[in-house]
Amino acid sequence: MDINKNANLSMLCDFYELTMGNGYFVQGMQERITYFDIFFRSVPDNGGYAIAAGLEQAIEYIQQLHFDEDDIAYLRSRNMFDEGFLDYLRNFRFTGDIWAVPEGTPIFPREPIMTVRAPAIQAQLVETFLLLTLNHQSLIATKANRVVRAAKGRVVLEFGSRRAQGVDAAVDGARAAYIGGCKGTACTLTDQLYGVPAGGTMAHSWVQMFPSEYEAFKAYCETYPDNPTLLVDTYNTLRSGIPNAIRVFNEVLKPRGLTKCGIRLDSGDMTYLTRKARKMLDEAGWQTCQISCSNSLDEYIIEDILNQGAQIDLFGVGERLITAKSEAVFGGVYKLIAIEDAEGNEYKVLSETSQGSAAQLTLIVGSDGSGLPHPDWMENLRLAVALQNQIAGQEPTLMRPILLRKSRYNQHASTGSLLVEVGAAGNAPEEAALAARLFARNLAELLQGASK
Repeated sequence: MDINKNANLSMLCDFYELTMGNGYFVQGMQERITYFDIFFRSVPDNGGYAIAAGLEQAIEYIQQLHFDEDDIAYLRSRNMFDEGFLDYLRNFRFTGDIWAVPEGTPIFPREPIMTVRAPAIQAQLVETFLLLTLNHQSLIATKANRVVRAAKGRVVLEFGSRRAQGVDAAVDGARAAYIGGCKGTACTLTDQLYGVPAGGTMAHSWVQMFPSEYEAFKAYCETYPDNPTLLVDTYNTLRSGIPNAIRVFNEVLKPRGLTKCGIRLDSGDMTYLTRKARKMLDEAGWQTCQISCSNSLDEYIIEDILNQGAQIDLFGVGERLITAKSEAVFGGVYKLIAIEDAEGNEYKVLSETSQGSAAQLTLIVGSDGSGLPHPDWMENLRLAVALQNQIAGQEPTLMRPILLRKSRYNQHASTGSLLVEVGAAGNAPEEAALAARLFARNLAELLQGASK
């Protein structure tokens, strides 16, 4: 079952992919075989690695890729596409090859997580959706993995649907969280679609529907006597919630020989309340009762309260997981790395320099756009512009445009720090080495000139 089963997502692309595709067609380049890599440049939250996810949805999209008559009519109405190109789209099917790392695999910056080999138009048109699904699900899987590791072996459940940024973000985000290590989800549809175990017990409204908290707990345990979990913080956790839970466990579960049960806290000082709750439950003979907590948790809060001695067996993590709140973008990119000639020989996207073929270079400049202090980033940018101009004067095609990024890339540590990206995955070591030598020579000349 597919949430997008009846949706044609072929038009979910950036418009320039269509204009480029039309241009390739008009120029007779539509069958030129190209290679594109998807990779990312930094791990969210400065983590050591990320977790790959989203491949299943990417493959489903590729298999269903087509343009219907409504799509053709819309494109024709723009009065900018060749009729031959529109006929090409009418019979469009993806015929290329895709290589990718399996979902759940730890992945690292600047290493390909997917490679697409396909005719130019086909490879270009899939760019947006592939990035969309891999970026989103890898982001959530990575965040979930950080949360799970912070929990130190305790169960983590995904609780974020109501705060997710749209239907797909809720459903596919819960799927990605499961890939990242969560044991289940509150999202029923994710269970129906993907088999991710869904579960849930009660909200505060259940307790408020009954004349008393005790009656609410008793009704619930009588309805669901196998491993019930009671929400104990609607009124007063320590004075009524836990005492009423213990009373109901004794009256409903104990006579049936049932020992599996739990309580959940959704507010308050989690460290203090869970330590008190554990003591009260143990003294009442309910050592098997598990304590779960929720309410705006993330890996930082979980680590802190566990270090403070919180007695928690299970965490329900919602909004800060499903939105990856601490760093809500996974910066995957889709880059052309090679093209095949008419004889099927692969060649690289290279710069022909005065000393031979070299990989192209990119200067990456960090800034304070992420909100973290970086007072000297403008100095770094000025250096990058000067260096770009210096190299362009001697090797006009060696440099790609400067990339200005929101992250600091540790460049705040010292004025004059730059990140240099040498080539791509398709470049040979000797091409990268020549590019590095040319860069070093020009940098030395620039610095020597500045010191005079």
